[in-house]
Amino acid sequence: CDDAVFVKRLDRGTYGTVYSLGGTGLVAKVYFGSDNIGLVWAKHEFAVGSGLYAAGISVPQPKGVFLFQPPVSTTYHPAFVMQEIQGGVHLDQFCRDRSAELKFSEADFAQGLYREELRKVADLGFHYDEYRESNCFYLPQEQKVVLFDFVRWGFPS
Repeated sequence: CDDAVFVKRLDRGTYGTVYSLGGTGLVAKVYFGSDNIGLVWAKHEFAVGSGLYAAGISVPQPKGVFLFQPPVSTTYHPAFVMQEIQGGVHLDQFCRDRSAELKFSEADFAQGLYREELRKVADLGFHYDEYRESNCFYLPQEQKVVLFDFVRWGFPS
């Protein structure tokens, strides 16, 4: 990851900004809090993501925590690096799009996959205060969902 190039900002959230790392098949969620809290968030999200991935939950494969200097910064920031998910659309966006080619049954099917994945997460004992469909990709071609954004999740007791 040391030679990775930030090609494009993909998304910005409460805790960080997600960048595609050109040609690597990876993304980096860069945390812009103070270095200490950003590193805590990155390590926590990596640990939760690793636990979910190891348990067979549909999440991007975690790769590690690294320091990066994104294009908008003159300093290095902690980043959680994970597999880039290709061909996905945010589930909430998919379900809102009621265009002619999108049938209600497709949205219902995708939401059912999402609820089933969250049920498996809960059965494993992971805790989350709130989880939104905007933190889930739906891959229509594969008919599967991929959960992401675990910074506020807790581990099983």
